[in-house]
Amino acid sequence: MSFFRYSPPIWGKYGHVQTLMYGLRGRFGYIKQFTEDRRSVVAVDGSTVYYNMFHPDDHTTDQHYTHIMLVCPGIGSHSGARYLQSLVQHATGHGYCVAIMNHVGALGCTLTGNRIFSYGGTGDLALTYEQLKKEFPGCKFIGVGYSLGANILLKFLAERPERQDDFACAISICQGYDPVRALLAFKAGWKSFYNIGITKGVLDMIGRHHHQLFPRDTPLVDRTRHSFLRKFTNLISGLTFILSSNSQAMSDDTPSPVDRDYEQLITSHDCNGFSLDQSSCEPVNMEGFCKAQIIQQLDEHYTRRVMGFRSVRELYKWSSCAVLLQKIRSLPVLLVNARDDPVVMESLLSIPADYTKLNHNAIFLCTEHGGHLGFFEGGLIIPDTTSWIDRLVVDYTKAVLQYSN
Repeated sequence: MSFFRYSPPIWGKYGHVQTLMYGLRGRFGYIKQFTEDRRSVVAVDGSTVYYNMFHPDDHTTDQHYTHIMLVCPGIGSHSGARYLQSLVQHATGHGYCVAIMNHVGALGCTLTGNRIFSYGGTGDLALTYEQLKKEFPGCKFIGVGYSLGANILLKFLAERPERQDDFACAISICQGYDPVRALLAFKAGWKSFYNIGITKGVLDMIGRHHHQLFPRDTPLVDRTRHSFLRKFTNLISGLTFILSSNSQAMSDDTPSPVDRDYEQLITSHDCNGFSLDQSSCEPVNMEGFCKAQIIQQLDEHYTRRVMGFRSVRELYKWSSCAVLLQKIRSLPVLLVNARDDPVVMESLLSIPADYTKLNHNAIFLCTEHGGHLGFFEGGLIIPDTTSWIDRLVVDYTKAVLQYSN
């Protein structure tokens, strides 16, 4: 198939600008309101996984879909995000049903378990997939993943290859493929700016659910208050951290002698990353947790401890889809990245390039511009609501379905 050229707005030729506009606006213009169709399924650990269904305008209540677009959002995101709503608007306008899995903890709903989402956890996506299979037997899925969600999607497809039989194709957008390598560069210089923003989002989520995640008598800094003073203080501390030439609080990048190999990690942790041996879990370092500014610090003082990993590196190794990619051998896969993505360093792009040599149905598409999940287009200054990525997802899906038929 041939791809249409990506032509960004004037300001869209700068990856930082595209990424910041995505973070601040999501998408421009009007996005229609969709009828709420939120469904849920309960995991074995008691956690409730919510997913939202979005139907084409001409659908009927008893309609049986032959294809459903199953979307896994970016880190800590949910179906209400504007970048997902613009995809929904475009895809449903072309007759597709869209199902978006909401990361556990991302919605305002009270947690029914004692966890939030994890970076490489595939259990919640698996539950959503299994539930949709029951509701729409014989249906084929179009998997779409954004950033961290793309890592989860490909890991989900690779860890049990039989799942690929239920998918027509998979689309990965702006993921970093290997968290171990990606996060080495994600805490240096101005990349720390994005690291701090992501960390604040995860900390706020944990703060909203601290009664479910911590013992009742645990003192916890209120991370959910958004006063001007707090925002200003966070900005100053973040800039100070970025400009600092020596950050001793960062986690060590060298492998620990006690780190386990990938096979050991897979067999000792469940599909959401939690240790099968509860005695391996450690108490949270509350002082370090409350002072965390970057994701590595948060993961050292909180995440790896509650999940039972010996080091942050172990956590990232377990979370990565890169080790398993070779198990997706014939499914049509589209991997999309931008060279000016300030979140994903360019050296990581060798992973999807090498993968296309193993899967003759895989395409690696790398644009010069687009930033991280930006890909705005149309207009000199104010871009269109529909992004280039929205159009690409629908057009690629159409081509795959037409070819398979």
